[in-house]
Amino acid sequence: MTRFRIASVSALVVGWVVFVSACANTPTSAPPSSHLSPGAARFDGNPPPPPVDTASVALTDDGAFGFETTYMLNGPDLAGFIAFPQKQPVGVSISPNARISFHQGAVTGKGTMNFTANGATISVNLATAFSAKTAVFNANCAQGCAVLPFTGTIITAEGVSRPTSGVIDVGGSPALTAGR
Repeated sequence: MTRFRIASVSALVVGWVVFVSACANTPTSAPPSSHLSPGAARFDGNPPPPPVDTASVALTDDGAFGFETTYMLNGPDLAGFIAFPQKQPVGVSISPNARISFHQGAVTGKGTMNFTANGATISVNLATAFSAKTAVFNANCAQGCAVLPFTGTIITAEGVSRPTSGVIDVGGSPALTAGR
């Protein structure tokens, strides 16, 4: 029995030594064509632009509500997002992790936005509020970052609920904010 244990332990030690020796001789550098090679660019083309923190406004028949957003659009394939910091002005509440995403013409969202004034609340479900056909996203925010017509629900001070609609203007489109 003792000979069996000694033989087993010896075989285990020899196997471990062979394994370590084999690993020590294995090349670990990336192939020259790899993006992991020193000096290789991290992007095949231009890197995406940095996100832009910008003021936005929701314009409805029931009022205008200002709020904060973070906007990013990668122009070549039109992929990007609109995110919302949790700290918002009085009268605006946004669910945690709420965001609007867009990729090659598709607009998706998650979370809710609520705008409250004069006892009424406009609630916008970001998962169902937008149509890709009417949304406009700009890579250059000089003329406004994005314009997103939306549908939502208003609950009046009397507790009456009815459909409503409006436009979310990210970054201040001159065409929408003129005269307001």
